[in-house]
Amino acid sequence: MRAVLAIVALMGAGCTSRIWVTDEVRNQVGDEGLKQLQMYVSSDIVLQRILKSEETAVTKTHVLRIDKGRKMEEVIIAASTPGVIVKQDDKRILVSFEEAIGGKEVFVTFERGLNGYKQGYFMFPDKVNDKGEMIVSYGDQLYVATQESRRAYLMVDQDKVKVESYEARQVPGRRLIEEPKKP
Repeated sequence: MRAVLAIVALMGAGCTSRIWVTDEVRNQVGDEGLKQLQMYVSSDIVLQRILKSEETAVTKTHVLRIDKGRKMEEVIIAASTPGVIVKQDDKRILVSFEEAIGGKEVFVTFERGLNGYKQGYFMFPDKVNDKGEMIVSYGDQLYVATQESRRAYLMVDQDKVKVESYEARQVPGRRLIEEPKKP
């Protein structure tokens, strides 16, 4: 009997280095296994929006900034911020980096793509407006993502993804052949 065995271990050892989330990683661990891995963002994602005159405050984890006399809210997801997958499909992974705001899940979309030679899952805007700005829906608000934010990609701890595959075959054994007795 031949059997091909694949063992996927989600190990709890210390952090060594991080690797890009790629289709290869997704295929190795599967969709459910991927949800069990801690996601990290590679570089800063900065989302900005101009506050309306009647808006006087921002949520406790966001930053209020005054720029050229305008009040702006900034959401900064710094490099190496941990996140969790809230939803995924064949080409997109939606990752939340903070608790729900007002009962609504907040997340950033990452889409499969290429950055030169490297395949991975990169920050992806919900739409691009007529000025070429990347619009991201974050909670109930629309934000403009900085151009640098588009370079951010998903990573996982390398030592959390360990894949070993090997073939195993059970042999039936072999017996001595008895020679017939001569009369």
